[in-house]
Amino acid sequence: MERKVGHSVKDLNSPPLLSITGKPIQVMFISEKRLKKRLSSPDLRRILTPVKQSRLEQTLQNFMASGKTFFPQKKPLTPLMSTLAKKTLVKANGKNPSTESIELESGVKIYKCMSNPNVNGNSSTLGYPYRSSTAQTELSIVYKTPLSNHRRKTTTPKANRSKVLQKKENLSKSLQKSNGILIKEEDECIYKYFLGPGNNSELIFKTMKKRPKWKRVYSHIGAHFTWTALKNSSITESLLDYDLKEQRNTVLAVSEYPLIMPQDAYCQIIPLNSILSSKTKLYNRLNANKELTSKKRLFFNMHSYYTENRINPFSKIPLTFHVSYGSYDANFKMFVSKYNELQNSGAGSIWIVKPGECTNRGFGIRVCSTLEQIVDSINNYESDNERTFVIQKYIDNPLLYKGRKFDIRCYALITCIMGNFQCFFYKEGYLRTSSVDYSLKNVSNKYIHLTNDAVQKYSQNYGKHEAGNKLSYAEFHDYLQKTYGNVDFYKEILPQIKDTIKDTVLATYMKLDPNRKTHSFEILGYDFLIDTMYKVWLIEVNTNPCLELSSPYLETLIPNMVDQAFCLTVDQIFPSEYIDASKKDSQNGVISNEFELIFNEAKYNRDLNLC
Repeated sequence: MERKVGHSVKDLNSPPLLSITGKPIQVMFISEKRLKKRLSSPDLRRILTPVKQSRLEQTLQNFMASGKTFFPQKKPLTPLMSTLAKKTLVKANGKNPSTESIELESGVKIYKCMSNPNVNGNSSTLGYPYRSSTAQTELSIVYKTPLSNHRRKTTTPKANRSKVLQKKENLSKSLQKSNGILIKEEDECIYKYFLGPGNNSELIFKTMKKRPKWKRVYSHIGAHFTWTALKNSSITESLLDYDLKEQRNTVLAVSEYPLIMPQDAYCQIIPLNSILSSKTKLYNRLNANKELTSKKRLFFNMHSYYTENRINPFSKIPLTFHVSYGSYDANFKMFVSKYNELQNSGAGSIWIVKPGECTNRGFGIRVCSTLEQIVDSINNYESDNERTFVIQKYIDNPLLYKGRKFDIRCYALITCIMGNFQCFFYKEGYLRTSSVDYSLKNVSNKYIHLTNDAVQKYSQNYGKHEAGNKLSYAEFHDYLQKTYGNVDFYKEILPQIKDTIKDTVLATYMKLDPNRKTHSFEILGYDFLIDTMYKVWLIEVNTNPCLELSSPYLETLIPNMVDQAFCLTVDQIFPSEYIDASKKDSQNGVISNEFELIFNEAKYNRDLNLC
């Protein structure tokens, strides 16, 4: 009787010794010729998956549920792979692939075909045998996949990759339309980037290395994208000024990425200006960024903005005085008057003195508790450059983390593309904790009062309480929940931070780049303090935030932040097929990005004109 593939044992009218109660077994009789043909089938190779040894319960029910089964033939099969190849396969898999068997009533064994077993032991893909024993009553089969599969890198499946790439392109196009540009892609173009030294430039190198079509050069002249730790005026001046050739209109549009570009901040500019990527330059520093990052300019701008909007400036920033000529300055006399007033009222007398010009990492900062110390700080400051000073009221009721002071470092991305300013807020950040318990009795101890990593790393207690003195938002949120019960960091504190960052942009966006250089952006580091009333205070804004990976948490946070900032800037101007599968949202296929648009100049101006 001719037996055909796919018939069950019962349908084949097989002898009683093959009668098994339960689910029918599928029997496949494969000759040596057909086996060799299957081995050479390209269609089969494409669907095969690496073999993994299955550890199912040795029960008939589980065995029967495994699917197709090979039944021994009278004629033994010829080995189809050498011993050396088998050892190679075993080494690649880490263990010897094998099958499971069950013995029938007559002692004959049948074997499961487990080329791609899942949790339940089922397999919809049939592997192929590469070795069999010479016994006629027993057939031992193991399964393999082509050896090239074991050397193949794990990548996003082709179908999913196309979907992700399409979504990525849509994100770039949405950004382009919001800035009024249309990028003409050039298939054969190789982009060049220049990378200056300092502030973990190796991280920027690794970030750019993941992007195709990019080549590193060692001069900013001719580079399409330039990254430097500090602003270089010659590079800024080499950027073209934005030239408005025709009147552009702002139109409302539906945002396809509401988590990245919320509907209330998204709009499009028409008509679109067509530009060639190969003729375009992008720089990571904003012209006139000192309007935000200089302590005195930040104070002037925020004070002016809040006053014009009838908001008390010192409800957002600490009480501040700017002094240009030491103790002889007229503003210093105003400060002394306020100092005496607070002394008499018992409101505290601790102040912090900072250089007014661009400094960071705690350089030149001094905490003072007497008027004499303040006068000494501003009169006897040693510097090669002429300095002014900011005298700021010390927040003497800070919220503490396990008895120690901390501040919050968060990030914002400001872009100026084709003359349009946008600001993105990064939803993740970290806390910087001090190494010593908080106390006002010793104001000279920097390890108590200054949480800058450049200061704390010299403390003997650095890293004793938290790795690298760093703490994630999630860890701090859990601490607040356990300690205070009803305080939610994400609902009560983080929104205050985001609103204040938006205020800083509203106060400065007309000054940051007065000539509107064609394409530039900047990643800024914002520092905030929280008091015991859960009120957020803006401390300062940094033009060159530290990118050093000084703790395990920062080893993930900072690289992700930089890469996602490049997705909104570099990848917008210079489209590429770069896809990081780890950032893919499995639910909708959209590449996730933790930046959120909080200010769009085009949308803001449109709303003003409608009022």
